[in-house]
Amino acid sequence: MPKRKESLGVQCSKCCERFNPRTVRGAVHLASCKVYQGWVNYETWAVSLWIDNDQSTYRYWREVAEACKAEGAGRVLSAEENAVYLLANALKREIENDAPDLGASPYADLLGTALSEVDWFEIAKHILSE
Repeated sequence: MPKRKESLGVQCSKCCERFNPRTVRGAVHLASCKVYQGWVNYETWAVSLWIDNDQSTYRYWREVAEACKAEGAGRVLSAEENAVYLLANALKREIENDAPDLGASPYADLLGTALSEVDWFEIAKHILSE
């Protein structure tokens, strides 16, 4: 009787990688994968979506990206790495500063936690790649 091929496992619905759910690695990954719509997590995807879907915000961040490219040239890191760093910091600073003051409340805690999960570098790379 021919030997049955081992199953390739199941595909993670978030990151599309295949894992064997019977292994510790596979079970942990499938239970904890945070990838969302191709982004590192939901929070990063949501911020990027709002930037991309509001025309004035989209144009504004493209202008900031161009300024970061110009400022990043000639520094210690490559011009691209500097631009990503500068733009990520600008995004984080401005978006966090624009967050409403909710006082001491569970809503403030939840908003702060969500913003702390955003991968500003991933969004900066996305903006600079367009």
